[in-house]
Amino acid sequence: MQLFEQIMVSVILSAVCLGIAVLLLLKKSLIPSQRVPTIAWLILVAMLIMIILGPNTVMNVDRSRSFYVLSWVENNKIETTTNGELILNVESPEKFNIVSIKERLNEQSSRGLIEFRDNSYFLTWRGRLTFNMAETLAAFYKLDGWLKNRN
Repeated sequence: MQLFEQIMVSVILSAVCLGIAVLLLLKKSLIPSQRVPTIAWLILVAMLIMIILGPNTVMNVDRSRSFYVLSWVENNKIETTTNGELILNVESPEKFNIVSIKERLNEQSSRGLIEFRDNSYFLTWRGRLTFNMAETLAAFYKLDGWLKNRN
């Protein structure tokens, strides 16, 4: 499991564990469950999960080289020479870390988010979905890291 997956799995597991803990505590609380409808408990748990997932997802979009690479692939900013060398047509300071960029390309390819054919990288439908989610979050939260590094 790559670092990106490890981060996402730990965030999701912590949110689920918090939700379960809150449900268990509320069920044993002083307030009888007959007074509070089940939907109220579900809303409370959903809000707590979003408190955990929301900021972590936004942080990953804003600071993650993996998301930058998806953006560069989508915008045709990555070219390859006949020798297989990468040419990054981006203004991001991240472009100087070619080894990390190659690692991210391999990771995204193994995840099925990008594919390499005809000496070019392309987003798959899953990659496009992930990229669109990142774009939406970045626009909504006005993420500076994303805006600086996506082009």
